[in-house]
Amino acid sequence: MEFLVVDRQLTPLIGAKAAQQMGLITVNTQNFKIAKPPERPRTGVKNVQMADEIVAGYPEVSQRELGALPGTVHQSNRVQLPLSHRLAVSQRQSKRS
Repeated sequence: MEFLVVDRQLTPLIGAKAAQQMGLITVNTQNFKIAKPPERPRTGVKNVQMADEIVAGYPEVSQRELGALPGTVHQSNRVQLPLSHRLAVSQRQSKRS
């Protein structure tokens, strides 16, 4: 069997695991060298805020009554895909009557 190696970014037709299972390639794991990942400096958490601190930091929001934020609320009319067909049929039937 012949293989053609090209210097392009192409999508493989089969993956390495399938090629191994088909006997097209072998992976010689005895030649592998295990390497440790490079050390990365750990960045600690700089600041942990408790819920009370967050609420105190935004009094213009947290001291209002529920539902009292300014602006318009837009509700989504999205319907789950499995239900959308039934909804469309129901709407057509209600338009006919």
